[in-house]
Amino acid sequence: MTCRPNGSAMRRTKARPGWARWVVATIFATAVAAGTAQADDAFAQDISELCRPVIIGTMAGMWAFGDDEDVDSARYILDAQICANGLAEIIKRVTGQPRPSDPTADDGFPSGHTSAAFAFARSMSEYAPEAAPFAWGFAAATAWARVETDRHSWAQSLAGAVLGTWIAGESIKHDGGLLGGVIAPDRSALVGTTEAPAMPGYTVTVWAASW
Repeated sequence: MTCRPNGSAMRRTKARPGWARWVVATIFATAVAAGTAQADDAFAQDISELCRPVIIGTMAGMWAFGDDEDVDSARYILDAQICANGLAEIIKRVTGQPRPSDPTADDGFPSGHTSAAFAFARSMSEYAPEAAPFAWGFAAATAWARVETDRHSWAQSLAGAVLGTWIAGESIKHDGGLLGGVIAPDRSALVGTTEAPAMPGYTVTVWAASW
């Protein structure tokens, strides 16, 4: 039983392990460093191919090895990823732009990989700020790699960066993310309490839990 001033709330969470942050940072550092001894084209190809595995792997790591707050953060990151990728695909179909490497393609604008990378970086800035420099560096490297490998023009890659950053910011601002709680938890529902009056100005919390 805990006595707390009225208006305050309590959420039970495990201590946030410092090593979890370093695991995330190491994933980024390893991805960015991969293939640095190779030629530019090969390095760009590596970065381009690593984009989605790095994002998925980091979310999975936060979910599997993090605390309750890390899991909630991973769900918000996933919410932003689904929305950024989905909107990018819709815009591709509407604009029908070709790719530099394939004039017959109709899915060049915007860059979906760049959109995902920048949505991820924006989310990590909010939920894992210690890893944010690695995330933004990886996002920038992804944008460069998509152009270097002729998958997209600079305009297409820049559009993806703007789209992803914006979508993730909107996901952060909304309780339950942009999908309305389908993936990300509603922040107002993260604390469950049963309270009874104790004395003027105070409340006794007799039960608290998070889910």
